[in-house]
Amino acid sequence: RTRVDVLEFNLNAKYQRVPYPLKIRQGRLYYSATEIDLSGMEGELGGFSFSDLAVRIDWSREPHLTVQSGEFRLFLDEIHPWLSSFEALPFIHSLKDTGINGTLLFSNLNLRGPLQSPKDWLVLASGKLREFVFDSNLFPGPIKVSDGDFNILEDTIRQELHFQETQISMLDTFLTVSGYLDDYRKGLDLAEINLKGDVNLEGTRWFSNLLHVPNEFMIRSPISVSESRFIWEKGVRTCFKGDLLLQSGPRISVDILKEPKSFVLKNLHVQDKDSQLSAKLILGTDTFSINFTGNVSEASIHRVFVRELPYLSELQGDFKANILFDQPKRSTTQGKLTGKDLIFPWGLKVPLRIGSFAIYGQEDQIKVDSAVCTWGECHGVLNGTLNFTETEYVFNMDFSSDALILDKLKRLFAVDPRDKETNRLWNAPVCGTIKLNLGTFIYDERFTWTPFHADISFHPEKVMVSVTNAELCGISTPGTLEWTTEGVSFDFRPIAERQEVDPTVKCLREGKVRATGLFDLKGHIMAKGKAEHLSESVQGKLEAFAKDGRIHHSIPLEKVFAYLSVIEIFRGQLPKMTEEGLAYKSITIRGDFQEGKFMLKEGVLDGLSMNMAAEGYYDLKNKKIKGALLVAPLKTADSVINKIPGINHIMAGTLVSIPVKIEGELSDPVVKVLPASSVGEGLWGMMKRTVELPFIILDSIFSNNGKNPEIDRE
Repeated sequence: RTRVDVLEFNLNAKYQRVPYPLKIRQGRLYYSATEIDLSGMEGELGGFSFSDLAVRIDWSREPHLTVQSGEFRLFLDEIHPWLSSFEALPFIHSLKDTGINGTLLFSNLNLRGPLQSPKDWLVLASGKLREFVFDSNLFPGPIKVSDGDFNILEDTIRQELHFQETQISMLDTFLTVSGYLDDYRKGLDLAEINLKGDVNLEGTRWFSNLLHVPNEFMIRSPISVSESRFIWEKGVRTCFKGDLLLQSGPRISVDILKEPKSFVLKNLHVQDKDSQLSAKLILGTDTFSINFTGNVSEASIHRVFVRELPYLSELQGDFKANILFDQPKRSTTQGKLTGKDLIFPWGLKVPLRIGSFAIYGQEDQIKVDSAVCTWGECHGVLNGTLNFTETEYVFNMDFSSDALILDKLKRLFAVDPRDKETNRLWNAPVCGTIKLNLGTFIYDERFTWTPFHADISFHPEKVMVSVTNAELCGISTPGTLEWTTEGVSFDFRPIAERQEVDPTVKCLREGKVRATGLFDLKGHIMAKGKAEHLSESVQGKLEAFAKDGRIHHSIPLEKVFAYLSVIEIFRGQLPKMTEEGLAYKSITIRGDFQEGKFMLKEGVLDGLSMNMAAEGYYDLKNKKIKGALLVAPLKTADSVINKIPGINHIMAGTLVSIPVKIEGELSDPVVKVLPASSVGEGLWGMMKRTVELPFIILDSIFSNNGKNPEIDRE
């Protein structure tokens, strides 16, 4: 039952785990079997000093620590490196790589809790900061505090740091702030700050990034801030409410709330010599709401924002709209709004930019008058109405444009099955029709329609296109096209009458074929499936008839002629394509689309110097050909036939036809001679109907080394 009571003592000591000597100039000590109680102590430990310090350790149960001090002064540049080395002090340890300087003066410090568990201590403290500097990568520059009062409250549930009238500077920003930080041991979960002062260029940039403000909307500096409040809650919200006075003139009062899935402009007032407005805005996953009254001039916008805005130059009117995406019946609109260069970020991956426009609200309808729209690389003029019905938004619009490129438009509509938000918008209750009037429509960079007129019907799960007037390289292509979440389908009936061959083949084949003449064409082409495999499902029929022209350039024909030119009987009879061309009286093509291929059933050229018949197919996906041709120059082969014993007197005046095989890429096919026995009834019948003179098919032309060829059929 030992008891010690020391009424007064002084002490100098060193302890191996503490890098500084301890000096106690005065104090009182009480000791018993279960506790030690030190009180009235005054002294210093390295970088901090203390007075009226009381420390009590009670081990009657679990060892318990109680500390109470009157005044406690810390020189942070000395004490911070030591304290931050202790993992048992999580918050201080997390700042071990942070530069901290200055003086921390506690006017009151209370600490109590389990001796062996600092994380469970209750801490109550108040005091002042003097010439404090905090340099961390959390901020773009050192934070300097010249003077400020603070209060600390820590327990197992919360950690709060309150500060009042604190003079802070960072970069080129000078503010007086009050507020508090919450749960800073875990890296800061909440900050609520009242501020006033001046924010210059670098500070404006940092605050803009913190509020997720796009670079193009950064406000001009310097800015005088008054009566402002900033709230940041990690992963939950960012708020700013305050009054701003720009050196360039405008006064701005703003109240902003940014949450993960919404942006709310609770209130905005702007006033200067050219503009005066009041506005509210809500952009959410289910809501778009706007309330605008007043006018904004281009001059005022230039005074407010650093950059010249591509999204807004003028705005005026008195307009209200509340659009509930999934509740059309409850949506309302009223008033008139006109302007230029407005951005419309309605949950779109690529924003819709609207040039000069006029919008009229009439309760359950919005009327759009000549809105110049830009969406990605798509440009045009929009007119029409949007009506709010019981269950749907129904629009009826006209869209006109000089040109539209489908591949670029498809990227704007691309749906990732993992993107739940995009799929939700795809199923929104929106339907209606857009009458499309295009000067030019381009698909796959190879096919160009001029003009292109169509009606596009939008439904919750599909988009239907009815093409009414569209010419593809001089060929009219009326038909229908349908997009759904399952894939794409189309049904077109191309037709042409007495069209010139040359501009059409140049357009379709990009100059790879040159020919003249007039042609007729008709067909029926259909497909249905996934977009990436659509060419494999094409079905239908196509036939074309050309007359009275010349073929000046065709790689497959030139390959055939080059191959046959080595045969003696054709020497001097084949046309020189690059000079006079291959003149023809008619060309007939008939075929079917089957399983991603165009099957040529009948291909006949009735020429002035030769006839040809062909059959085979063209692979639409792999862009390869495979087929058989009969080539018959319109000149008798008496020089050959006279050398065939026994029948030379019978076959005099007969034409000779050579069967060849052509296969491979259109740009470089391979040509070989076929045995006559492989010529089917189809090819033989086509040639027989075309040639009015008797003809024979030669076989084994090269197997006899140029000697008498064999006659297979006549």
